[in-house]
Amino acid sequence: MKNSLGVSLLAVFLLNLIVVDRVRGDWKQDWDKTVAAAEKEGEVTIYGQSRAGVGKAILAFKDAYPKIKINFIGGSGSDLAKKIMAEKRADKHLVDLSIGGGGTMVLVYHKAGLLQALPPQLILPEVVDQTKWWSKKHLYSDPERQHVFMAQGDAGSGIGAINTNFIKAGEIDSWWDLLASKYRGKFVMTDPDSAGNIGNWRFIYYSPNLGPKFIENTENARSQGLPVRQIFSEKEGDTISSGSGHIIAFKNAPHPNATKVYLNWFLSRDGQLAWQKLTGRNSFRTDIPKDMIRYKDEQVPKEGGKYLLSSLPEYEDIKPLQKLVDDVLAKAKQK
Repeated sequence: MKNSLGVSLLAVFLLNLIVVDRVRGDWKQDWDKTVAAAEKEGEVTIYGQSRAGVGKAILAFKDAYPKIKINFIGGSGSDLAKKIMAEKRADKHLVDLSIGGGGTMVLVYHKAGLLQALPPQLILPEVVDQTKWWSKKHLYSDPERQHVFMAQGDAGSGIGAINTNFIKAGEIDSWWDLLASKYRGKFVMTDPDSAGNIGNWRFIYYSPNLGPKFIENTENARSQGLPVRQIFSEKEGDTISSGSGHIIAFKNAPHPNATKVYLNWFLSRDGQLAWQKLTGRNSFRTDIPKDMIRYKDEQVPKEGGKYLLSSLPEYEDIKPLQKLVDDVLAKAKQK
């Protein structure tokens, strides 16, 4: 009986090895074939952000795949959207991928039905393996969680900072403390109507501990040695900003194989290491060192921490937030 059981277990073990080897062989064969086809295409076209090291991080691909030329068009999300939509209306399919902020990608490209689902394009096992990413899963900004991949995530909204010559960090335990009368007329704020600040305002608006009521009542300096320090609230938690770290692939990509190779490289350990090093932003990949991040203790989200990831699709609707801000500002002008 024992011998029979041992033989059965050995047979199952050998079968598993065969299956694993076959799976490994399948992806390797698929990958080699894709790379060869991509090198034959010879180029990939990417529209994306070019500020703050992002452009350099995008172009780092050429070091890994020198036979594939990168046609890179840099610009703001809104300017690139005008260009891409004009091309699509003219039935010109010139762009393969885009890297940048998630807002335009979701609200313009995804809503227009222009994007490929990304999971079927992922080939490398280290990219497919979701346990190598923060929260043990791939994060997407679009409602189907298939099209707009979030590769970057920095903890800390940066919505509050103090002059340490006048206020001690311990004085602020909650964002509500900023509404105390003793601080009235002693702080400034960013323009709530600016699209660039919408992520932070989303955090305030959608936070269950802050919300509309808070609005109604309402790192460069530090590195230069000025008496400035960001403040955080353990009570209400904090936000995670995904910034320019989103990637999408367009339907009718002119270089489909090079698109796959670039996408897999970008989400690989090497690609995200280059991204993190050149942009100074935290990659959601957890299997890469974080030492190159200047304020890693503050910037890298902690597993199990209290955060609101404002780029998730459930926080997409900003119309009620914008209306609330406009109403509050209008009332303030009347006083």
